[in-house]
Amino acid sequence: MRKYILAFLLLILIINPVCAQFRVLLYHAHAAIEANMTGKVCKYIAYPGGNYNSTVITLCQNAGYAAGFTVEGGLNYKNTPLFELQRIEVDGANQETFKIRIGYYGTNYLLHEPGDGTHYVRWAAYLPKTSIYHVYAWCSSHPSRASGARYEIHHKYGITTRIMDQKQSGGAWNSPGMYEFTQNSPAMIFLSDSADGSVAADCVWFEPIPIRVTAWIYY
Repeated sequence: MRKYILAFLLLILIINPVCAQFRVLLYHAHAAIEANMTGKVCKYIAYPGGNYNSTVITLCQNAGYAAGFTVEGGLNYKNTPLFELQRIEVDGANQETFKIRIGYYGTNYLLHEPGDGTHYVRWAAYLPKTSIYHVYAWCSSHPSRASGARYEIHHKYGITTRIMDQKQSGGAWNSPGMYEFTQNSPAMIFLSDSADGSVAADCVWFEPIPIRVTAWIYY
């Protein structure tokens, strides 16, 4: 029991993270958890109260942790720092409510035989801010899938068509490019059945691109 208490309280000394005692507690807690959970590897840490800084992150990395969880609420993206992961609050929510919170609406996908373009799937989302987003699409892979699946991206400046190979690149996130979307109009992606094989519609993902000013030019 003392070892578990030690593991839980190890970050109370966050007020002085550079002290040798904090470093010792961090290492000992990691070892204690693994010693008391046979066959388990302690890879992740949650910062009690959300208290952490760059020094704490470095100490956690050196102690063997792979990632750290903050108390900030929100989704994580591919470019989210591994030691600053955000969380979705469960708070007694049932399964359906939790699915809605994380934007997850099912465990299946749609499949359609090749056609003449009459049938299509549309994804639409109001994005949180006007910005440039990296668009990704996921589909299952199969020899019968289309090698020329036709995606239409409706963005701020019009419509862009991209052809993607679902036969070879399925089972992974594939990107038809980066586009600017506005906050007040839905970002829309269309997938047509006009293809050379069956078309699978699964998930799309909009990842915001950080925009930073790197230099000023004066006129």
